Amino acid sequence: MKEKMSLLKMIIMYLTAKATPSCEVISKKISESMDRDLSCWERLQIRFHTLGCKFCERYRNQLLSIRKMLIKIDEKTSEEVLPDEIKMKMKSAIKEHFPHNQ
Repeated sequence: MKEKMSLLKMIIMYLTAKATPSCEVISKKISESMDRDLSCWERLQIRFHTLGCKFCERYRNQLLSIRKMLIKIDEKTSEEVLPDEIKMKMKSAIKEHFPHNQ
């Protein structure tokens, strides 16, 4: 049974390589998908490619994980605000150390 699964995986990978763009192209599209909405055709290319390419699927999952972590960090830091007293101390320290920027 394991041999049949391995053969099936090899066939899927072969068909994926022949029917979809290269890993280089797909990985660029995956990266672009983090910054802009892809067309339906681009999303289908990624979907079909990642069905047979575990490397690109892993890359996509890693980017999604990083993006989720960054969103959480941004949400936490946007809630934190420096007190006015600390802001004033920072401003005076900057003026003291860089008087020519005034």
